Amino acid sequence: MGSPSLAADSSQGIALSDTKSLTLLLIHEQAEEIKQTTICMRQVYPGCRVEAVYSAEEALEWGPKQEWGVILLDEQLSHRNALDLLPELRRQAPSSVIIVQADHHDAKTAAKAIRAGADLFLYKKSPAFLTELPIVTRGVLEQRALQKELAAARERHSCLVEHFPGLLYELDADGRFVAIGAGVTALLGYSSQELTGTHYSSLLHPDEWRLARHHLHERRTGPRAQRDKAVRLIGKHGGVVKVACQTAGLYGLQRQFLGTIGIIKQAGEGSSTASALTRPHDHGRRADPAPFPAPAVKEPRAFYPDRRRAGRVSVQMEASLHLRDTAFPGVVQDISLTDVYVVLDVAPPVTQDQPVRLDFFLDGAILQVMGKIAEIRHVPAQSEAPQGQQRLGLAILYSDLGAIEQPILSSLLEELHVQPSCAKLTIFPSLSRNVESH
Repeated sequence: MGSPSLAADSSQGIALSDTKSLTLLLIHEQAEEIKQTTICMRQVYPGCRVEAVYSAEEALEWGPKQEWGVILLDEQLSHRNALDLLPELRRQAPSSVIIVQADHHDAKTAAKAIRAGADLFLYKKSPAFLTELPIVTRGVLEQRALQKELAAARERHSCLVEHFPGLLYELDADGRFVAIGAGVTALLGYSSQELTGTHYSSLLHPDEWRLARHHLHERRTGPRAQRDKAVRLIGKHGGVVKVACQTAGLYGLQRQFLGTIGIIKQAGEGSSTASALTRPHDHGRRADPAPFPAPAVKEPRAFYPDRRRAGRVSVQMEASLHLRDTAFPGVVQDISLTDVYVVLDVAPPVTQDQPVRLDFFLDGAILQVMGKIAEIRHVPAQSEAPQGQQRLGLAILYSDLGAIEQPILSSLLEELHVQPSCAKLTIFPSLSRNVESH
């Protein structure tokens, strides 16, 4: 039977806000060692919950009872070898950090423990064992948290690639597909899984190799990157498919080339992203963006020079601003590649130049863009609204869009041009500054 949670004075511990919810299961036959381990762990993790069991049978009984942050298993159990217990314990607690402690140095035993499911194998007779145990535990916990964060980011990235309008793809630095949307099946006959890890050149028409290889595996960024270049691809069953691609290079913090992000659309599939946003070149000079139909509402005054020249889409897209625990509903009335104009039904306490995060939702995918509130203006209330209620118009300017966000946002605008209410927007203002009610 498990003992009650062991108490210890945590006033001497180091207050760590991210460790208060740590749960620790100790599997050991020696009560004194359990006590010493509990005291040393609570000096670093003052709010942690500790449960102790004294046999392999109790360990298997308590293993699935909750999600343990850490399981500390002593190798010396009377009736069952601790290493034989590991596979079942790992099955019961797949996300827990499992540490085996032993009273001997043995590389073969340590390797066997790791293969059986342990994360660490520690020598408990070391004079510094109790000092080092919380430190190495924290290191493994942080590594596990990073792994979860990475897995969540990969899942979000895969969802975005799969569900975003148009065929979104990513190549690594060598030109192999890291990800490609599910739309490739309808376009070329391949599944996304078939192409992942495959070199992009396997899709190119032989006559396209000399030039088109630069279209699909672009290294340039910004205005110099390829926009709507015509390319011929070969489908799975040998047919030739004419497509247009918009691509840009991806670079790391140290400016190392990471690969290419791109959008592919079948030629003739309506107006392309770039053609909807720019006019053809004239005498080698770049033309001003071609405007979308004028917004149905009056725009706020131009808060920066390029706003009135930006290609805009008039929409009635659902929006909401979330501030602490309150949601302020509203609607996006127009949007472009540089900014978005939102009218909220009630005026929230926000300020000009306040940083915000914009989450665009479309078919299960999320595009996150950072920005700031560039202008705030009061908008007359609707006729059915309570007397005296003021609506608030927010002109939000995006921060610099990266090589990934810009083509995705371009494709979103194209989709909104056809279906003005196909997406929704959630706004999260930064709380790093004090704001006053308007």
